[in-house]
Amino acid sequence: MAAGSWERGCVMTRRDALLVMGCGLSLMLAASFIDRSDFVWNRTESVAKGLYFVDRSAPLSKGDLVAFEPSDEVRRWLDQEGIVGSDWPLLKHVAGLEGDEICRCGTGILINGSHVADALETTRSGSTLPAWQGCRTLQAGQVFLLNDHPRSVDGRYFGAQLRARILGIASPIWTYGKRPAEYQADDKAVGSGSGQASGSRRARLRECHPATLNPLSAHPFLCDPAPQGGCTDLQSAARLEQ
Repeated sequence: MAAGSWERGCVMTRRDALLVMGCGLSLMLAASFIDRSDFVWNRTESVAKGLYFVDRSAPLSKGDLVAFEPSDEVRRWLDQEGIVGSDWPLLKHVAGLEGDEICRCGTGILINGSHVADALETTRSGSTLPAWQGCRTLQAGQVFLLNDHPRSVDGRYFGAQLRARILGIASPIWTYGKRPAEYQADDKAVGSGSGQASGSRRARLRECHPATLNPLSAHPFLCDPAPQGGCTDLQSAARLEQ
């Protein structure tokens, strides 16, 4: 090989090395500005598994998929049941915001009068799932979280949660695996509960159990004020209709 050709080859090699070094430095610099807490790895089946970016500044709307930090009580329960680690955020859809009425009647979940989901009574291992009964209108600072997946651990069991515990809007970066077609996103059903109500509140609550306390919820789901003899279904319905 001629000397000139060999020298030109060396020059190109140096350029390649400088380019690689420059790219490496750029990546290191970019990494210094990226907060690793803005990324969440989802390992549960209620939404697609994989890596998500959490936008902490985006405005919140119904239907949004959010990263959510459970309360200490919920964390302990999730960890105890082996569902997810106590320091692991959950990914859930926003199904209810301030002003929305949420109800659990037996195992049925209703939002603004529309049946949107059903709860289970036990886990696959046979453990009893948390439960609540009754209706309540969400107040300022409260949200109701619900996923499409029928086994999602969400508002079906914990009721309302504090909006302040939402870390941000979650967007998929890389996900894998597919849910069955019937579980794929239909945010109209889960996101708003704005369809036609199935009869009056009195009719909807006729089969509903008395309102009961759930310590894992952001609010107690108790009738207020409680009538003598407890809060019965028809008494609850009559009060809500006044």
